[in-house]
Amino acid sequence: MGTIMYRLAMRNVLLSCILLASSVSLASCKDKSSSSSEAGTSSKKADKPEKPSEEALIKEALAVPGAMIIDVRSANEFAGGHVEGAVHIPVLEIEDRIAETQPNKDTQIILYCHRGPRAANAEKRLRAMGYTKLLNAKAAKTVAKAMGKELVK
Repeated sequence: MGTIMYRLAMRNVLLSCILLASSVSLASCKDKSSSSSEAGTSSKKADKPEKPSEEALIKEALAVPGAMIIDVRSANEFAGGHVEGAVHIPVLEIEDRIAETQPNKDTQIILYCHRGPRAANAEKRLRAMGYTKLLNAKAAKTVAKAMGKELVK
C-alpha cells in the first residue's frame, strides 16, 4: 500500500512539474510571438504609407490645371442634380463623345455617377482608348463635397 501511495505522489509531482514547465514555455512563446507580431505590424505600417482619403484624391485631381469633370449618369439623374461645371456624357456614349469634349488623352478627367460602378465602367473604356489621367470619384455628392459646393440643377 505504501508503494502505491508513493507512486501516486511521485506521479502527481511529475505531472505538476510538466504542467509548470509547459505553462512557462507557452508563456514565453506567447511573449515572443506578440512582440514579433507587434514588430511586424509596426514595420508594415512604416513600409506602407497611409492611403489618402477619397476626398483628398478628388481635391488633388481638381487642382490639376485643365482638369475636367464628367458625369456619366443618365440625363434624368444629371437633371436632378450634378456637380457644377461637369460635362454630361452617359457611360454608354463615352467612347463616341469623349473626343469632341476632350481630345487630349493626358488631361486629368474626374468621372462620377451615383455610387461608382458606371464611373468605373467609363474609366475602363477610356483607358482602353488611351486616356491616362482618370479618377473614379464614385458619387456626385463626393465630388461636390470635395469642391465645397452643393449639387446644381
